[in-house]
Amino acid sequence: MAYKNRLNILPRLEQEQYELQRRLEASQSTYQTLLKKLQEIRVAENQTTGNARIIQDAFVSPKPMASQKLIILALGSFLGVLLATGAIVILEIRDKSIKHLQDAKEVFGFTLLGVIPSLTKKAFAKNQDSEWEIPQLFVKNTPRLPVAQAYQMLQANLKFLSSDKPPSVIVVKLRRI
Repeated sequence: MAYKNRLNILPRLEQEQYELQRRLEASQSTYQTLLKKLQEIRVAENQTTGNARIIQDAFVSPKPMASQKLIILALGSFLGVLLATGAIVILEIRDKSIKHLQDAKEVFGFTLLGVIPSLTKKAFAKNQDSEWEIPQLFVKNTPRLPVAQAYQMLQANLKFLSSDKPPSVIVVKLRRI
């Protein structure tokens, strides 16, 4: 009977041995894979470090470094002013417009008979109603104003020019601001 009990237990023992054998093979396969990965990592470490060594560990200061905001702000302001000045100079060099009377004389070669300044209300005196008023005949009514004097100068220059040779063309240019 002992042999029959052993014979009945034998299939179960074979099944258990098969299960243990399968687990052993899986563990050995996992171990081999991990060992292979470890070797690859060691090879990669040896390749990346090369001949580099740590000479001294990094030192961390207990207090933060001084802020250089003022220096950066001053340098930025200086560069801003410098760039703005450079842009202004470049634009002025490229601008070919006539800005002064002398420029007009040089460019066109014409005789300048007079320049009439802009008519502004501030140039005239106040009247009794506290309102600004431009007189209809300001050359006659207010001869001391710069505008009236400019018209008188233009009239005198036209008379002087007409005495030698009458002008064939007179150009009047109005500039609005």
